[in-house]
Amino acid sequence: MRRAIAALSAAALLAGCGGEDAEKPAAPRTQASEQQPAADPARLAAEWWQWAGKRREGRDPVTDRTGRRCAQDQPDDVFFLAGTFGGAARRTCTVPAGRAIFVPVLNQVCPVEGDPDRAADACRASFEGATAKLVVDDRDVEAELVVSPPFEHDPHPQSAAGTAGESVAAGLHVLLDPLPEGEHEIRFAGKRDDFSLSVRYDLTVEGG
Repeated sequence: MRRAIAALSAAALLAGCGGEDAEKPAAPRTQASEQQPAADPARLAAEWWQWAGKRREGRDPVTDRTGRRCAQDQPDDVFFLAGTFGGAARRTCTVPAGRAIFVPVLNQVCPVEGDPDRAADACRASFEGATAKLVVDDRDVEAELVVSPPFEHDPHPQSAAGTAGESVAAGLHVLLDPLPEGEHEIRFAGKRDDFSLSVRYDLTVEGG
C-alpha cells in the first residue's frame, strides 16, 4: 500500500498479541472525547488511530493477516477492527458479547498545521470519489464519512500509523451494534485512487 490509506497516509492513511513489546501508555484523551458518548463515531475515529499506533510496525493490528492480534490493546467500550496497508487479509477473532464494533473501511490521519478546521476540511475532501462496501452476515451496511475533532496523536516511534502531534482523522466508517452471541462474518472492501483493500473477519461473539 501507499503508506497512506487503510491505516495511514502521506502522513499516515489507512484502512483490525502478544507481549513482544512493552505496552505503550494510552495517549491522553482529548477534552472533546471525554465529553462525547462512547458510541460517537467521530470520537472513535480518533481513538482508533491511537489504538492502531500503540505498537511498532509489524506487531500492530493492521499488518496482522490472521487475527492473532485482534484482542491486543482493545478498549472496554468498543471492539476495533482494522483494514490493511493494501491488499487482502482474512482474520479470525473472538469478540466479547455486548461490545459494539467499529470498522474503518478506509481512513486517514492528517496532521494539523495551523487551522484545525482547514485540516479537517482537507482530510474530508481527500475521500471524494472513494468507495466502501461492508457486509455483515450477507447484510449490506452503509459506511459513513466521519471526521474527528482535533486530538493529540502519540503513536509508537516505530509505528506506521502516522506521526506524533495534533491531528484529525477522517474516513469511511461503520459502527455496528453488538452482534448476537455465535459465529459471524464481516467482509469489507474499499478503494481510493489506486489504493484498494479487502478484509474478511470470521468472528465468534462470546459472553464474558
